[in-house]
Amino acid sequence: MVRYANKFLVLWIVVLAGCDTPSSEGSTTTSGDSDTDSEVGMCGQQTISVIESLGQSLPGFAETPAQLRQRVEGEWSGSLAWDSADGLVSTPFSATVTTFVLSMTVGEGRFTELELDGQLPNTGDPGGYPCANTIEFDVAFTLTTGDNSLAFEQVGVVTFSAHNGVFDDLYHPLVWQENMGSLTPAMIEVESGMLQATYLTGEFSQQGFSGSLLVEVASGVAVIAGGIAELSATKP
Repeated sequence: MVRYANKFLVLWIVVLAGCDTPSSEGSTTTSGDSDTDSEVGMCGQQTISVIESLGQSLPGFAETPAQLRQRVEGEWSGSLAWDSADGLVSTPFSATVTTFVLSMTVGEGRFTELELDGQLPNTGDPGGYPCANTIEFDVAFTLTTGDNSLAFEQVGVVTFSAHNGVFDDLYHPLVWQENMGSLTPAMIEVESGMLQATYLTGEFSQQGFSGSLLVEVASGVAVIAGGIAELSATKP
């Protein structure tokens, strides 16, 4: 699935990315070590293994899993700017700015190695993504804002790609529950269409955390995606 972090009026395009969807003609095997799974798909042989040694170097990555984990874990604080109400979606907080704190706890790490890393599915031609080795970590996180619009705890996954620049590290569909702050899905007003999902997205770099609160809106036969808030933070 191609992800967009820009404004509205962007068509949400669904793509059957080869490395995300193994070929129906491929095979899946599990080694004697239960921490490693292997299957064959459009990106060739795909092996998923639990990262036992965080200090090891893994193919395609300049940083070790330990360095990537350290980049994510901890408390981030910064500003959240709600977008203006001049698009397809608005909230009671539109065009305001508040503070926020994002607290990340990192769990198990997994490494996915693809035979056609850095190449296009099936052909093996150069192309970077969608065939890309990845390092992913289970995470538990809380996000609270100074205006109390958001106050929630979620569990998800942070994924680093060997070929950066396409997907956000964090792309998490919010699971709405009671007491998640004063904002509720019913308060997200859609001008035309129906609200389908809300996502917290972001990238973790050495310079800081940069992210967005995105919504997905079904409008006719199209699905439109765009941001309703922008987040920027650093570690204290």
